[in-house]
Amino acid sequence: MSEYIVNHKIGSDPEVFIFDKAKNEVISSIGIIPGTKMNPFPLTDGKHFIQTDNIMTEFCVPESNDAKQFHKDFQICLEQGSKYLNNDQEFLIKPSCHINMKYLDNPQAREFGCDPDYNAWTDKINSSPNANTNLRTCGGHIHVGYDNPDDVVSTFLIRAMDLFLGVPSILLDCDADRRKMYGKAGAHRMKSYGVEYRVLSNFWLKDETLIDWAFKSVQQAIDFTNKEAIISDEDQFNIQMCINQSDVTMARKLCDTFKLYELMEDALILS
Repeated sequence: MSEYIVNHKIGSDPEVFIFDKAKNEVISSIGIIPGTKMNPFPLTDGKHFIQTDNIMTEFCVPESNDAKQFHKDFQICLEQGSKYLNNDQEFLIKPSCHINMKYLDNPQAREFGCDPDYNAWTDKINSSPNANTNLRTCGGHIHVGYDNPDDVVSTFLIRAMDLFLGVPSILLDCDADRRKMYGKAGAHRMKSYGVEYRVLSNFWLKDETLIDWAFKSVQQAIDFTNKEAIISDEDQFNIQMCINQSDVTMARKLCDTFKLYELMEDALILS
């Protein structure tokens, strides 16, 4: 059987908060961090970028086919981005935070998602989050590029990523607040180079072990797709329910059924 996903590379556009130690609170990145969605600011050699997104800081991590390089590129973003912070400020890798309303008195702080994302299980547009809240969330979206991308193949890949990443994330990421706004099962955007998987928060960026888990899990999802492996109707329902309802019991059942624990072993210790 010929492979559908060939010469793949994995990138990311993770978001983080800025924590001010002197104020003991999360603050807005607006006015601190350069770059916007339309004009990301280059950090180093034109491969790493930074920008504001709502009140969060967003990085553009270049695509790679090596987990260690992927981790190194993220560290470059953090180190170079930190140059725009003062001595009392630091980047905070946390999926969600309730923000002091004084930092939300800005039109940009009330913007949620410039483009809609879609559900790979239903092919419908996901509803926009409630803008009348002080809850802000950080994504850890994963981008997969490959030769001659095809929307049908990418849809099967997103479903496989739900199994290999979305389901285990229920055990690895204890923050359920973000899933009330973002990260429903199958959340994605089709791209000219492949696809953007939008289910995960930034939890997997806390440690090299978690980054390694995420990277290898994407590769497993790609292998699963290339082998034309079948997810039964029952498992399709359970995967979606597990992610959308943060169902730990179902996550454990699915991880056991599909033998996902071996890859998760070190990551579970950190969670």
